[in-house]
Amino acid sequence: MNKWHSAKDELPEKTGWYLVYAPTYSGGSSSGLECIDGIMFSKFNAYKNGVKNWSIEVGYHKRPNCVQYWMEIPRPF
Repeated sequence: MNKWHSAKDELPEKTGWYLVYAPTYSGGSSSGLECIDGIMFSKFNAYKNGVKNWSIEVGYHKRPNCVQYWMEIPRPF
């Protein structure tokens, strides 16, 4: 069973897409994703040099520290 993780306490171990809760995010994703009630998808990047970040927190539409919680995307049964 998937559970929400606090982004302050832990980050994903590997690069990939995750379901995130980012209530202060107001749109502007270059990927065309929409934020509905703070819930959206975001790619997490874990680089070999140790840098880790959420795609919606960096780049052209920078929203630093907007991801508060994350979870793996639930898989269908």
